[in-house]
Amino acid sequence: MQNDDSLKWERYILDLVYDGESEYAVEHTDSPDFKLTRNEYTFGVEITELFKDGSSARLVKLPDYMQRLWDGERPIHKDDVKGINVVTIRITDPDGNLVQDNVKAIFSEVGSLRDHADALAEHIEKKNAAYQGYDHSVGHTDLLVGDHFSSGESIGETYSTAEFFTPRLREALRVSPFREVMLITNLLYDNAAWVPLRQLELMESFMVFVWCIYQSEEALALVEEEDVVHLFAEVMEVCGTPVTLRSENGFEFAARGNSSVAYTPKSGTIVHEYGDFPVDDIEVVERRHIDLPKEVRSFIHDEYQRAREGGAGFETEYIRKVRDAVWPFETGKGAQTFTATAVEPETSHEGGA
Repeated sequence: MQNDDSLKWERYILDLVYDGESEYAVEHTDSPDFKLTRNEYTFGVEITELFKDGSSARLVKLPDYMQRLWDGERPIHKDDVKGINVVTIRITDPDGNLVQDNVKAIFSEVGSLRDHADALAEHIEKKNAAYQGYDHSVGHTDLLVGDHFSSGESIGETYSTAEFFTPRLREALRVSPFREVMLITNLLYDNAAWVPLRQLELMESFMVFVWCIYQSEEALALVEEEDVVHLFAEVMEVCGTPVTLRSENGFEFAARGNSSVAYTPKSGTIVHEYGDFPVDDIEVVERRHIDLPKEVRSFIHDEYQRAREGGAGFETEYIRKVRDAVWPFETGKGAQTFTATAVEPETSHEGGA
């Protein structure tokens, strides 16, 4: 049984993405945490939160815990003795002039972006495994992750998928039974935003695949525009992470989860999002064999495999601002009091994903 604070946290995170006041009828349930209904179609949303460790979770979730530590109280858990460093700092401006002195603060090593991504992957893997026990009477279920892992720095406005997507995170997203996995990054900061991770991973896989076709002049001469999604589906099946092919308005897309992709030389990669609407009435088409010389087909497959193993990605500014959700706690309770100064760890992983 959840306590009232847990329910408030879940609803607050839900409201950062979904408009439960005017667009959806919202019902709190269990496994998944919410059922949302719009136009007589009901889907589920499972809420979860990602923390770097138990100390970080206690700082956010326990009322006034940080203030109590600042006031000199002992940590309530043995891990917090090393995990939470209470210090006094001086704040200066860029010119070195003192702005504020004797400021109580907590220093915390944020870890690398790779640490963050692998922790997220492990979290998604656990939720993927738990999915079998969820209520499957709903049309589909999304996973919404509130991210507390970092101290205001993770996915920024501009970022590289090659740096954020580790092999483990890519795999967790590709095989996930959730229609979409949404990450609210920098959850309790002014730059909070969210990213549809399964859509982003599909976009990355497809764009890297198209890039591989462009590495062969013979492939470019032989592959027709409408062939691209079928060749992509072929390679995804070989890789063990198949996509569905759908036909919409006479155009064929490769789909996984809540999104589909296609390509035209004129428009580049086209991304179609289904926006939590039902997809059962969309025509599904069979993958057709594309007749290519053996060496061209092998080149595309091998080039894509090398790109995958090398962690190829793309630079993007793909984030979405969160909604203005109402903070559910009284002033001074919960994460409204959370401020921290983060420092880079002494050693960190180098290179991209």
